[in-house]
Amino acid sequence: MITFITSRWDYYLTHPWEFFTDLYKEVRAFIQRGRRGYADSDVWDFDWYLDTILAGGLRTFSKQRTSHPCGTILKQWNKLLNVNAKRFEDVIKYEENGWEKDNKKLSKRKAVYKEHEKALKFLSKQFYNLWW
Repeated sequence: MITFITSRWDYYLTHPWEFFTDLYKEVRAFIQRGRRGYADSDVWDFDWYLDTILAGGLRTFSKQRTSHPCGTILKQWNKLLNVNAKRFEDVIKYEENGWEKDNKKLSKRKAVYKEHEKALKFLSKQFYNLWW
């Protein structure tokens, strides 16, 4: 996993004192996540943070789970989990790489967020089925 510290080595060569400031922030966030499940820094862009957690969680769940809701076939459930994980990942990619480039009357934005809404509806409908 690439963290803020591991992605800035070239910067730290010219600003070595910043390494210790960033290291303190990363350790503090690590401890906060261990104690309460999220860090103060996660709340800054909480929707993005939750999208990353949900995308990764659904992918992992589809690989490691041994149960599925009644009335669904295991392969269908797997497909639903992966499709919705991709929807969350698409929002993350859009926000990281291209939202400011989308000047075609925000058509891509509408499409991406429409899919995001579908993923959120899936979660709300299947929330109690997300267990091993």
